[in-house]
Amino acid sequence: VRPNPFNPAATLAFDVPGEAGGARPVTLDLYDVGGRLVRRLLDGAVGTGHQEVKWDGRAADGRIVASGVYVARITIGDYVATQKLTLLR
Repeated sequence: VRPNPFNPAATLAFDVPGEAGGARPVTLDLYDVGGRLVRRLLDGAVGTGHQEVKWDGRAADGRIVASGVYVARITIGDYVATQKLTLLR
């Protein structure tokens, strides 16, 4: 995640493993520290290699979220990883 902490937007970068030209199902969700889903940023087939997704600090309904710590959770097949993001308004 860069920058971290961020305001007003952050870029989440990740690598999708596999053969060149292929695609894998990827889900990228953002949660608040209470475990509530804030927004699903990605849900679908993504090409292999380096990828980047931007988050504009908004929830799924379009509202601007409050300052605080959020957790990004990415799932690529059986692989799951999380990372904390800090939003400072």
